[in-house]
Amino acid sequence: MIEAYETTLPYRICFAVVFFFVLAIRDWIKNPQNPTRVHEYLFLVVSMLISIVYGIVHDHITATICADYFLKAKELELDPRPFRWAVTCLAVKATYGPGLLAGALMLIANNPPSSKASISKPQLSYPHMLRLCVYPVVVAGMCGTLGGLLVPMVVYSIDACQWFADAALAYTIPDRLTSFLMVWGVHAGSYLGATLGTVIAVVKVALARKR
Repeated sequence: MIEAYETTLPYRICFAVVFFFVLAIRDWIKNPQNPTRVHEYLFLVVSMLISIVYGIVHDHITATICADYFLKAKELELDPRPFRWAVTCLAVKATYGPGLLAGALMLIANNPPSSKASISKPQLSYPHMLRLCVYPVVVAGMCGTLGGLLVPMVVYSIDACQWFADAALAYTIPDRLTSFLMVWGVHAGSYLGATLGTVIAVVKVALARKR
């Protein structure tokens, strides 16, 4: 089942792109002066691309710090493709979904309600929305850096957390344990930071519309 999911991923992405492209063209034909759907779909694409670029850079940096995290924990040693290309593909698969979700939540927060209140709460412009997309990236980077610094420190200083080290040694050797824990912390922190940054961006959209 997992293999089928992996092999059909490019086709599913292509189908989604074609589907939304057709809807966008239809909306453009019906509303040439204000193709709202076209703008929304473009925003979703850009938010997804921002997430993907961040994920690729993030994973290649951490792969340089500790390749064992990807080769062993992520099982890329079983991937026949070149290591760096496999890391890139893994990053794309891990980030395109969260990028689309973050963009969709921001669009929902920016959509005016179907009431008279929408007159006093106009939508934010898309350039403004794109600037708010920085929050998930920046907060993810900050939390990832913090996680990479804290996890090895906590594991080595608190006896109750030694099981982290034991679990990590199933994927790496003692000489590379610290770097493995660092990368582990960076990834955990980045996931948490991306979630927190998305919440901040959505709240920022809602508050900006109220103002």
